[in-house]
Amino acid sequence: DVALRGGTMLDYGCGTGTHLYYFLQQGFTPYGCDVSATAIDKCKALMPEHADHFHVIPSIPRLRDCFGDMAFNLVFSNQVLYFLNDQDMQTITAQLYDLLKPGGIFFATMIAPTNYYSKFAEGTQDGLTTCVLKGRLNETQCVNFKTREEVLKFFTSFGLTKLQLGHYGAVIREDEGPTDHWMFVG
Repeated sequence: DVALRGGTMLDYGCGTGTHLYYFLQQGFTPYGCDVSATAIDKCKALMPEHADHFHVIPSIPRLRDCFGDMAFNLVFSNQVLYFLNDQDMQTITAQLYDLLKPGGIFFATMIAPTNYYSKFAEGTQDGLTTCVLKGRLNETQCVNFKTREEVLKFFTSFGLTKLQLGHYGAVIREDEGPTDHWMFVG
């Protein structure tokens, strides 16, 4: 068991800062980045004392441009990496691993092929599956489905040691199906 109490935390794809705010309350110094300027503005408003820690980034950034020579105790990416194709996911994860302090914790989620999005699949290219969702959502999403074995192989290929590989999901709406995701902690 590894216990991490405080330190610096990077949330890649931080959105409005919900996770960062929680970790701030747990003793972490928050840093984050997201492609949405609106979300980063809300993040800065939520934690004004750390406003200069939050950055708007392009979809495939050079993270050292934002964070210089920093290293983080915790690198966190919840429901973000699977919107990237295989090559971009490799590029970003390599950068995130580079930003992790030795002995730090890496957390990421990946969408599972058993997620209900898969029943709307209309083709795959470079790891991204185009899912044309019908009904309540009525939108098109491109996601990178990964099996448990693929998640494990992908993240350990960077030198991360698996601490936990969990699974979460629920059937919130029976007309949609399971919301299955993997959680990798290394």
